[in-house]
Amino acid sequence: MRSLVLNSIPGRGIRRYRYSDDSCPLRASVAPFGLIDGLGDEPLLDADAFPFHPAVHAALPALQAEARQILTQECPVYGWPFNAWPPRDVEGAIRGALVNDRRFRSVGEVRKWKWWPLFANGAWVDDQRAKVTPVGHALARAIVAACPLTLNVVYMVLEPGARIRGHVDLFNGFVNYWAVLLVDKEGSGLSVGNKILTLRQGQLFGFDNSFRHSGWNLSASPRVVFATYTSHPDLTACERRELQRLQSLVTSLVTTMRWFFAVTHSRQRR
Repeated sequence: MRSLVLNSIPGRGIRRYRYSDDSCPLRASVAPFGLIDGLGDEPLLDADAFPFHPAVHAALPALQAEARQILTQECPVYGWPFNAWPPRDVEGAIRGALVNDRRFRSVGEVRKWKWWPLFANGAWVDDQRAKVTPVGHALARAIVAACPLTLNVVYMVLEPGARIRGHVDLFNGFVNYWAVLLVDKEGSGLSVGNKILTLRQGQLFGFDNSFRHSGWNLSASPRVVFATYTSHPDLTACERRELQRLQSLVTSLVTTMRWFFAVTHSRQRR
């Protein structure tokens, strides 16, 4: 039987988020939440392992059209679900707790890493975005229905010239599934563990972001992916039930990370 090894509790795990520490190991020993021991040893996951993969594959042309539409809109910085910054008093409190910490390191050019959230932090984003991306919203609902242990379904935009430094996310119970919608032929990639991918339009794959990973878009055009952060496809039914009991804890950690990115961006704007 596999066991869940917890590293920390919400509010303290963020201090273990050593983004630009090159000595960081490939696995989740520094991730804020922990590690399900024995769950997967490969950084890349087969897209076919995700139950919603056929639906995403069939919707690719429509998703690509919506991605082009998104690029005509104002997208907020990744992790902040609104087109506004938090109030100064709230931002100041977070800044004091995180940004001024000596162990704080930026993930890179966060101001160039944006998103168009559909389902974020385990809840539906209730705004006008559904009118712009009806296909994405319908697909997101199908994904959440197929995989109730889903935290995020979003369009992610990485602007030209952006680099996201190596970092380790929550833990290996949740993983990413990506559909690459828009990307130049050269200059855009993703590193996960010991694997390096040159991204191609129409690519579909999963990756375990408890491995150290980084991204870049050195092309002249924005990169857009349809990204889902959901439960690891190799979890057993028993493990899924137990993880569902912990989902509110995991969601609170994700929310903390969203504030972290927003404040990072705010600091870089000054």
